[in-house]
Amino acid sequence: MGTVDYRSKEELRSAITTCVETQPMTPPGAGEQNRETSAGGVARWKNYVNSFLAGELSTLTRYYDRLIQWVPRDDDKGGLLAAMDAPVKETIGREEVFPDLTGESDKRTAILVNGTFNHEFDIQGLLSQLKPRLSRTSRVIAVLYNPYLRSLYSLANRLGIREGELPSTFVTQVDLRNIVKVAGFEIVRTRLAVYCPWTDWSANPAWNFLCHSGA
Repeated sequence: MGTVDYRSKEELRSAITTCVETQPMTPPGAGEQNRETSAGGVARWKNYVNSFLAGELSTLTRYYDRLIQWVPRDDDKGGLLAAMDAPVKETIGREEVFPDLTGESDKRTAILVNGTFNHEFDIQGLLSQLKPRLSRTSRVIAVLYNPYLRSLYSLANRLGIREGELPSTFVTQVDLRNIVKVAGFEIVRTRLAVYCPWTDWSANPAWNFLCHSGA
């Protein structure tokens, strides 16, 4: 591959860990209530994680002219995109044509890829499709799952703390750097986030802040 005219920005996100608590026996007729409680817990978990990630990513995107979420997963309802700061926000699916940004010189567009790489078997091919459509001022922000904590994702699904398809593709930072380099990109920054997702713990925001500051 030749040298690139622009660089992509990648934000590496860590896994969402969970805790296991002993559950009391469910009395007869309480099944529906438990399902509602579980659904509410998933919603609170998603809102918290999206808010935490959006706060970090918005330090970049609020200074861009446009934010595009590209190829969102089927179970992605747009919560992270909605929580991020940007003057203009839009979503472009896999079957839609990505706009030609090559003419942008005095405007900047950020492209958000939220977890898609963890469900994609050809990350290089996906990025190669995107590259010819970007300008020197374009930046790609990718949110990925930690490749070493798949068992915790599975446990979180069983406990009802997390929902959705389990990530099928895990790449290390070294793997990712090699893949994006072949696709004509360069990773300029990685950042870990969301060390402790339990929204019911009053010290949670402070714990995440301390861990995040030391990353």
